[in-house]
Order: sequence, then C-alpha cells, then structure tokens
Amino acid sequence: MEGLRYVLGHRILRLIGLVGAMNMFISGIWAIVQPLYLVKELGVSATAYGLMISGAGAGGLLGALLAPRVIARFGHGPTMYGAAVLMLPLFVLVAFTGPGWRLALYPIGMALISLVGVMLNVAQGSYRQAICPEALRGRMNASLRFLMWGSLPLGGVVGGLLGEALTVHQLLWIACLGYAAGFLPYVLVPAVRKLKITDDGGRVDADAKQDSRA
Repeated sequence: MEGLRYVLGHRILRLIGLVGAMNMFISGIWAIVQPLYLVKELGVSATAYGLMISGAGAGGLLGALLAPRVIARFGHGPTMYGAAVLMLPLFVLVAFTGPGWRLALYPIGMALISLVGVMLNVAQGSYRQAICPEALRGRMNASLRFLMWGSLPLGGVVGGLLGEALTVHQLLWIACLGYAAGFLPYVLVPAVRKLKITDDGGRVDADAKQDSRA
C-alpha cells in the first residue's frame, strides 16, 4: 500500500504506470494475433516465423546499446517523448504486413519498435529509480509492475473474444493501433518533455519536483 500510494500520488510515475498497463493489455492481444496472422493467415514456415520474430530481439539489443548515449544527449524526458512519437508510425507500418513483399514489413517494423521501445524503457526506468527515495524503490517498482503486468491476462481474454468475432487481420490492426494509442500519454502530457535528472544525487529539476508533490 505504501508503494501504491507513492506511485499513484506522483504525477509522472502514475503516468508511467498508465502507459505500461495499457501496453501490457495490448500485449495480451498481441500474443494471440502474432502467431495466428503470420502462421495461419500468411502461411510462413516455422523457420521463417522464428527469423521474423527474432528481428525484435536484434532491435532491442541495438536499442540497449544506444540508450545511454541518447539519454545523455537529450535527457530522460525528451527521450521518452521522442520514442513515443516514433512508435505511432512504426506500429502502423507493422499493421500493413501482408503477403509477398509486404511480409518484410513485420520484421523490419518490429526491429525498429524494439529498438525505440528499449530506449524508452531505459529512460523511464532510470528516471523512476533516480527520483524515488532509496527506502521506497523496491515497493515503487513492485507497485508499478503490479499495475502494468496485471492487465496482461485481461488483454489475453479480450484478444481471444475479439479473435472469435473478427478476422485475424482486423485483430492485427486493433493491436497495432492499441499499442500506438498506449504511448500517446507520453506525447500529450507536456511535463514529460521537461523531465531531467541532475547530478546531485539523483534529484530532479524544479518541474519534476512539482510533479512529485502533485
């Protein structure tokens, strides 16, 4: 309860929890639509399927290598904002995956999404570690993970119900647009772009301190 009170009482941590919960909810739908669309709808082989989804891992590795430099150059808030902006067209790109040459859109799009997504997660993860009092970090992280991951099984149930009522391609579009919408709070809330962490023991600037008191 102490961790939840701290997270829900902090404007930026509350926003991070909301974005995470929205995206984990869509992840539950994604877990259903990805194999159905690629294997059942487009008929890719097991080998091709493995290679296609491995693109996300490659992009994530590159994102992890680039994240420290990007954050050092632009700051935590601008990195979160910029990554969220890039997510919007990238998920639309993946939604256009189809037979023939359009099959390449999936691994390319997912690699870029993972690259950008890892940089975003490193930025928000290191931000929340820096601004949280040391005694509360464990409870803060546990509370955020509870809020985020708790929505995953709900997304799975909703994805299964939608899969019965819609075509797989329609479900892919819903998942892609849902992911894109899930990152919109980082784009629409001006305070995100102003987030900075100074070198004085992890304290944040004046704007972020106001967020902490909100």
